[in-house]
Amino acid sequence: MADHVSWQWNRIISNVVMRFTLDLIIVGLLYFAAGRVWQNLEPAAIQLFIAAYLPCALVIVTAETLFDERNRLSSSAVAASSQSGSPLGSLDLWSGLVAMGGGLAALCIGGLMWLSSVLPASWGTLALILALLWSSLVLASLITVRWMGLGYLKRFALQSHQDNRPATESESDDRMFGAYLLPWGLLAAVLCGLISYRYFSGPHYGGAGSIPFKDAVYSLGGTVYVVGMWICHVCKNQAMADVRHGWIVVPESEQIKEADMYLLLHGAAGALTAGGMVISNVFVIEHLPFWLVLSLEICLGAAAAVGGALLGVARGAALAMPMRLSPLSDTAFSSKPGCGGR
Repeated sequence: MADHVSWQWNRIISNVVMRFTLDLIIVGLLYFAAGRVWQNLEPAAIQLFIAAYLPCALVIVTAETLFDERNRLSSSAVAASSQSGSPLGSLDLWSGLVAMGGGLAALCIGGLMWLSSVLPASWGTLALILALLWSSLVLASLITVRWMGLGYLKRFALQSHQDNRPATESESDDRMFGAYLLPWGLLAAVLCGLISYRYFSGPHYGGAGSIPFKDAVYSLGGTVYVVGMWICHVCKNQAMADVRHGWIVVPESEQIKEADMYLLLHGAAGALTAGGMVISNVFVIEHLPFWLVLSLEICLGAAAAVGGALLGVARGAALAMPMRLSPLSDTAFSSKPGCGGR
């Protein structure tokens, strides 16, 4: 049992480290490289990245890690039955995650902000800040998983033993909004706003108050595609456990195939880009105000997250429904110091 628990905790650590490494590389390149920050490396640009990226990344990666662990549990969990009982219980991940993650993020932000303000703006400083940022994210995420996340997983395991009735349509809709559409929409809006602000206000556009229309259209199309694809895959994994236990109800007619999911994602981004090109030719629009482009990036980023979440849930339901479930084992949550027990 001890070896099993230790192996599980080691898997969580590896998952967190890998996710933060990839996430920081991708978002960091989009912000610092695409934004041409090296041409004007100011402390304010680094501080903006720290303040906006750190809390979002901490919440996102920790949530994705816990959803992965939850799916491992639900793959052998008891299916929802028709007996009475509360289908949702105390399985709200986001409130506890935001509260604890936000507090840890504030501490990390304070230290990194101070360091970035006292060190000279240089590539060496940026490398040091990013290394410390990565270390802070990994440590804060593991603390959050240890003191909040494992308790959430244990509640999930205990809830899965109960004979819960499937959620009603209103309960399913409430969970869809509170656990999928709202949190992912807000997180996507913040990240899209951060990257777009830096890119369109950077030296590449000379601080101009207007953006070429075609540049804005291509950027918006890329935003919709990337955000939609990302959130779709995250919510597909997130939804599988909810559907298996009846906490979200997705009729079979609303479930989709993998090919249809990708077709819709590509179609949305392509339609936006093509529509923008048609509009520019019909109305001869050459430039858009900076504030309008930024607003569109934020709004369309949030809309793409909502659409991606809906597609992800529909696909996750199709993957989850055929599975036959058996009772959970409690061994994964045996109390053992240093191995995630509570």
